[in-house]
Amino acid sequence: MAFRFGRRPVDKPVSICWLYGFLKRWQSRVVSKKPSTLDRIRVRNSTPESAYYFNNNLDKTLSELGLYDCPERIN
Repeated sequence: MAFRFGRRPVDKPVSICWLYGFLKRWQSRVVSKKPSTLDRIRVRNSTPESAYYFNNNLDKTLSELGLYDCPERIN
């Protein structure tokens, strides 16, 4: 990314020293987050059948409202 924006002259990975320096400079703003587990209800309802039902309803609604060509109108 730094190479693409002209901040580095060569396109090669940054060193581990750079990473430690970055983390030290931004330690108050960079945080590590652990992903949360799914609730049991969400896991139980996340079935292929429910996904198929949702996608069919979404497809039907987008067709009826003519939103396939105008995604900017979806809020």
